[in-house]
Amino acid sequence: MRRIAIVGGTSALARSLIPALREGNEVVTLGLGECDIHCDLLDPPEAIRIPADTAAVVHVAAAFGGPTDDDALRTVETNVVGTLKVCMAAKQADVRHLIVVSSIFAQLPECSPWRGVYSITKRQADELAADYCRRHSLLLTVLRPSPLYGADDDFRRHQPLLYRMADQAEKGEDLPIFGTRDALRNYIHADDMARIVRGVLEQGCGGLYPCTFPRDVALSEVAAAAVEAFGGGGRVVFLKDKPDIPDNVFGHRLDLYEKIGFRPDVDIREGMRRLARHRKAANR
Repeated sequence: MRRIAIVGGTSALARSLIPALREGNEVVTLGLGECDIHCDLLDPPEAIRIPADTAAVVHVAAAFGGPTDDDALRTVETNVVGTLKVCMAAKQADVRHLIVVSSIFAQLPECSPWRGVYSITKRQADELAADYCRRHSLLLTVLRPSPLYGADDDFRRHQPLLYRMADQAEKGEDLPIFGTRDALRNYIHADDMARIVRGVLEQGCGGLYPCTFPRDVALSEVAAAAVEAFGGGGRVVFLKDKPDIPDNVFGHRLDLYEKIGFRPDVDIREGMRRLARHRKAANR
């Protein structure tokens, strides 16, 4: 049985990762709040300690920016400097494999309306981790998932449009989409992402990989999936007097999925069904 440490053990993604990795492994969580080991990435490097005999570390902790200068500084210190501290702690503990769960936003061009302190710091963190691990012969895998969502509301902050559509469908309200064009998105379900991480650990493949769902989805499909899942009877309505919404898609690389023998299979219809089932069970 291997010991796997998850840094960011109370994060939204960790809720899917922990049960996926516990089968056949000992999972130890590091982070703030109710984790096995307290870990604050703003602390000095020597305060971040990974348990002895840890085979692999999965780093999912992140800060997402905000409106103030303090928010920006905290994001830089957490995402960039914090990731470097995790690399140092992994080296100190003689960890064999480090997986950094980054973001597809790390590859956004300067012209993207979604580019900001979060995406910039994610790219910088990826580059620093790659350089450090190369120099210290530590196997590194950087995974860049497209926007994540799950069966509960933990990802609401990051995917407000998707969850707002679910809310409107649950209430039987119409689901408005701004503009005249049906913008494209790419979402990946947290359960799929957890299976990807497990596959990477099992196969021991290093490198940098984007992790997208194999098919992009139009906003009208997201809305229709929500209506179908909740059965509320709302309609998808385009507000033609509003400005068009741009696409936010990233292309597709499938080589990682071939290496680990798994391709994400929770499409938007199944994802919305899981969200609807979760809410109905919670309201019983």
